[in-house]
Amino acid sequence: MIMHAADSLFDEAPPAAEAGGSALNRPGRGLRNAGLALAGIGLGTLLSLPAFAQEAGGGPDHFFFGGLGAGYNNVDFGTQNIFAVGTSDNYSDGALVSSGTAAGPGTVSLSSPSTGSPNVQLGYVQHFGASPWLWGGKFAYTDLLASTSAANVGIPQAGAYTYTVSQEVVPFTGVAVVNSYETKANNRFSLMPFVGRSYGEGFVYVGAGATLTQTQTDLNGLVGYAVINGVNTNVSGAPQNFSSAGWVLGGAIDVGATYFINPTWFIDVDYTLAKTASQVGNYASNFVNSTTNPGVTTVGTLVGASGENVVTNSVTITINKTF
Repeated sequence: MIMHAADSLFDEAPPAAEAGGSALNRPGRGLRNAGLALAGIGLGTLLSLPAFAQEAGGGPDHFFFGGLGAGYNNVDFGTQNIFAVGTSDNYSDGALVSSGTAAGPGTVSLSSPSTGSPNVQLGYVQHFGASPWLWGGKFAYTDLLASTSAANVGIPQAGAYTYTVSQEVVPFTGVAVVNSYETKANNRFSLMPFVGRSYGEGFVYVGAGATLTQTQTDLNGLVGYAVINGVNTNVSGAPQNFSSAGWVLGGAIDVGATYFINPTWFIDVDYTLAKTASQVGNYASNFVNSTTNPGVTTVGTLVGASGENVVTNSVTITINKTF
């Protein structure tokens, strides 16, 4: 990511974008609160169900199962934090004229897209003896297929440059402008132990467990600007692209209910609230800019990092076979 240092001899650049991008509404926060309330309702339902032992129509007393289905997801990318550092050395006819550095934090507010997704799950269920109470767990996979972006994101910068001969230090401000800031959440795996209670034709359950989510952040068309003698100046030259991708751990709660169509096939409907740990992406690049001001070549580095948490509310329906 990021920007700059300076000299006063550059051409004027286009006005930088407003820092932070535009704030967007995030309906995922309201769904998150609703999800927590739903988890509480699910636990209350477990405690209030009549004590029916498992019957033939409600499936065997213990079994493995596998299922396929689809889900609806609201993925809240929230506000992401960015930090940027830039350095530059300015040369004229091969001689070092000045050196500078600048740094600063910024934020970008992103939307909360809703997506449909395929779902696959494998699991196990075991009753506690002849009791209607049961325990189990399931391993699930989904491709969230979620992405969001913001245009013209600005990252404020402050720094100073020093003239080589006179050693005069000149402070300046600036901004790193990202033409397109995009974040994605794709593959997610979850491992969810649960407890539940049978009710004749199925069972209800509440669980909590761990998730592993693949995320990616792309910063496309980044240019570092500095305000030199009142002129907004392109320091880093041609736009640069940065990308960071990886897997991040998280946690989730799960509330669901099943209905057995016959002793070996059942439908599972569940709600999951999942949140990832903070995922940090690191970016670094070198630049050479000899086009902004004839006779002057600027050589420097762009270094930065971004951090994010992803909160997902999902409703999933699967058809499952016991074995």
